[in-house]
Amino acid sequence: MKLKFLVNIQNTENGKWVARCASTKIQVECASKEEALEKIKQQFEQYLSLDAIHYLSEWKGNDSIVNCPEGKILLPVDIWKCKLTGETCPTQAQVFVTEEDEFRLKCSADEKKKEQILNTIKGNKYNGFHHVAGRLKCVLCIGKEYEKYHYPWEINSLSQYIDLLNDNFRVRFLRSGIDQSAYGFGLCADCFIGVISKLNLTTLGSFEKIVLDFYR
Repeated sequence: MKLKFLVNIQNTENGKWVARCASTKIQVECASKEEALEKIKQQFEQYLSLDAIHYLSEWKGNDSIVNCPEGKILLPVDIWKCKLTGETCPTQAQVFVTEEDEFRLKCSADEKKKEQILNTIKGNKYNGFHHVAGRLKCVLCIGKEYEKYHYPWEINSLSQYIDLLNDNFRVRFLRSGIDQSAYGFGLCADCFIGVISKLNLTTLGSFEKIVLDFYR
């Protein structure tokens, strides 16, 4: 899958180029813009291989309790629904691998589907990762509901780069016609760059996104 990191690039008074990403707290300083972008990209790759993998492992369950592949989470209330029935899942989408009989008893799927779920998990064809759990919502994303959710390291807020209490900024924001949700909530890299472009805040340097492949 593709992940997008937001990067703020500024040329400092001493001639150095600083690239930083608030959501990951990663910052580098180099002699050129190109070098700074390449260096922070390398930092992102390391971040994905360590921090991101650890984060995902906390959301996919463990060897004995695995998130059901037929579960879907209803946010922000964190209630698991069954994709097959549309009803609230009796097990909250947890498959107790070491207690198969209890899973069969509580699961609302038909018997054939229950066996398929168990065999998929026991055959290591599914490790419990879920595409929504553990993600945050971008308030400006348009499209299918699940596409509005992004990993925490993909979400940034204006307050991480701008003094939102500055009167000049507040007036500029209100006159821009931008959805006011963007003022106080997180945005994905694409939506963030779109907002900054409309505000035309040249004193902040430039904002770019770095896209990396991430294999769960």
